[in-house]
Amino acid sequence: MASVAGKRMSDFIIKEIDIKFTKIYIWTDSKCVLSWILLSNIDKLPKFVKNRIKILRENKEIEWKYVPTEKNPSDIASRGCTTNELKNYKEWWKGPQFLNESEEKWPQSPELKRNEKEWSKDLEEIKIEMLTKDLINTELRNEWPKLVNISTAFCQAIKNFGRKIKFKTEFGSNLQKIKNKVDLRKMGEILLIIEAQNKYPPTEKEIQELKMKKEKYNIWTCPGRLGDINTPTPIFISKEAPLAEKIALEAHLRTLHSGINQSLIELRQMFWVPSGRQLIKKIINRCLHCKKAKLLPYSIPKMPDLPKERILRSKPFQNTGLDYAGPFEVKNSSGEIVKVWIEIFSCMATRFTHLELIPSLSAKSCIQAMRRFISEYGKPKYFISDNGTQYKLTCKVIQEIEQKTEKEKIHWQFIPSLSPWFGGLYEAMVKIMKNSLKAAIGRKMLNYEELRTILSEIKTIMNKRPLTYVYENFDDAYTVLRPIDLILPSRNEENIELEIFDEKEFLEKETQREILIKEWENSNQMLNHFWQKWEKEYLNKLKERADKHNQKLYKKNYLPEIGEIVLIQNKQVPKQAWNLGKIVELIKSKDGLIRIAKVRVKGKIITRAIALLYPMELKAEMPEKIIEREKAKIENK
Repeated sequence: MASVAGKRMSDFIIKEIDIKFTKIYIWTDSKCVLSWILLSNIDKLPKFVKNRIKILRENKEIEWKYVPTEKNPSDIASRGCTTNELKNYKEWWKGPQFLNESEEKWPQSPELKRNEKEWSKDLEEIKIEMLTKDLINTELRNEWPKLVNISTAFCQAIKNFGRKIKFKTEFGSNLQKIKNKVDLRKMGEILLIIEAQNKYPPTEKEIQELKMKKEKYNIWTCPGRLGDINTPTPIFISKEAPLAEKIALEAHLRTLHSGINQSLIELRQMFWVPSGRQLIKKIINRCLHCKKAKLLPYSIPKMPDLPKERILRSKPFQNTGLDYAGPFEVKNSSGEIVKVWIEIFSCMATRFTHLELIPSLSAKSCIQAMRRFISEYGKPKYFISDNGTQYKLTCKVIQEIEQKTEKEKIHWQFIPSLSPWFGGLYEAMVKIMKNSLKAAIGRKMLNYEELRTILSEIKTIMNKRPLTYVYENFDDAYTVLRPIDLILPSRNEENIELEIFDEKEFLEKETQREILIKEWENSNQMLNHFWQKWEKEYLNKLKERADKHNQKLYKKNYLPEIGEIVLIQNKQVPKQAWNLGKIVELIKSKDGLIRIAKVRVKGKIITRAIALLYPMELKAEMPEKIIEREKAKIENK
């Protein structure tokens, strides 16, 4: 291959430089190549070798010579060296020393074996195909600007090495006259076009249909029927040429990833590629940027059945949802503006809500607020919250305390990250609280005590909101169920009369003990009345709720699979900057449907709802499957 490259390079120099050479030598340290060149009959050589020997024999004026490896200047490049070593290696720049001496003192060729039997093989006769190679490999880079950079550097090298040489071609002559980098870059573009047209010339049919003509540097252009109108004439590039995809991609990038029509118009400003629309479609379909922009997430399955914590009668705050709201700005005692937050505790069964004003999002403030809450309502058995760091640390502290004291443990469930719909119970309370607070204070700046007072009043309003239908009939008004009725039934301002005791003809004088027992029984009867209403009306009302998520855009009929490559939604950055990840585990809900997945991204495993995952429709094999496939191969062997 090195000999073929040297032969092609010599052909290029002979063609471009306006000098008549008396003798042409090519030196090689390969005795094997020299033996093949000197063979009288090469028909029985291997096909690959035979084709290349014919290329080496094309020019009869070239004389092949042998040079020992230790005297071969190109050997340093094949072995590898630093730039300083190459810079100081004189033989690389001026050739070996023996070239300055007479031909008699040149290295003598060794005695070469010309035994054809050594290379003979039973091969059928083949017709040689001319192997052509571009001066610049357009497959090295996918981007047009980078290819132009390579071509420009090549032109600069030709210009530097040919300063004292007269070129035959118009391209070489004009290249020597260039004095600025802008024109040199244009020559680099022209060189790429010339190479593409030489390797993939237009057909006779294309020349006639497009009314093509040759212009400067013998470049084919496509004026069409526009004639001599003063507009740039597009340059012909065959759709088979690899360069066509590069310039089509550049047109697509220049239009900022626009659609087919805009990209095609941009392409035809400079080039004419047959079937250009199909080419642009192909480029857009392969464009990762455009693919990301069009991606849709997985569809969310129907909502599962409500958890038992919401539909079974339980003690107040036995099952509690937690969340934060804020920050809100208030004035402290010194008049400075500081930020505060509101922590919401929402009972899952009664929907009763407790609000705590806290000065920071630290775990310490969270624990203090929780201590105040527990002292007032008792210790819950179950918490559900988002993945806030303060909740994570608080959960860890509680677990450590429970291990030491051997008390009944609190079960703490964390919803998937960035998926607030999994905590819709307490998110609804946050919305109600914010709306009430906004209506109460507007744009006023309150101090800490004023905001605390307002929150206490808002808490009362929230807990007196109706949970069941509000009847128009005045007689049925008292039957409206509210969260406060299930926890503090005696706080009901309405005079609710329940037929608890049988009426008697006369009233006996009651003792204090009997009065207390009667009030206690009355309170229990009232509480049971509200819970019965909760079961009959409130739970039936929950059945009317929609069981589908309001997901407008999603990928239909496409289920997540382990090993699939996905884009992970992050609203903090543009879609093109979202991280790629691989699904490593799918978590099924109690109903058997998949709503959550574990994804590996940047060496970490994170948990996300599938609604936040955008499938790239690519699948990476899991290590277990690769091992199984390799085992199967071994067994088959």
